[in-house]
Amino acid sequence: MRKTCYECPNLKLNNTRSMVVAYCGARDKGPVIPHASDLSDDETKWDLTFWRVPMECPLPDTEVLKSEKRAPVKDWKEDSVERK
Repeated sequence: MRKTCYECPNLKLNNTRSMVVAYCGARDKGPVIPHASDLSDDETKWDLTFWRVPMECPLPDTEVLKSEKRAPVKDWKEDSVERK
């Protein structure tokens, strides 16, 4: 069972030179999902951290653990994407 939006098939990124925003592509004007983004030290990538699945997630409860609070740090997922 997933505890963050990291591996969700609906995860979309709006990646620009000045910022990156993760959002839910399952709905029109999908909400921003809980995450943090920071520019890497060499300024070529965005480092992303995902820490929970929001309560309004449209996926069934059998697939994801929805929560208003962050998952334990051990369950957070991190990744990097190239800066555009």
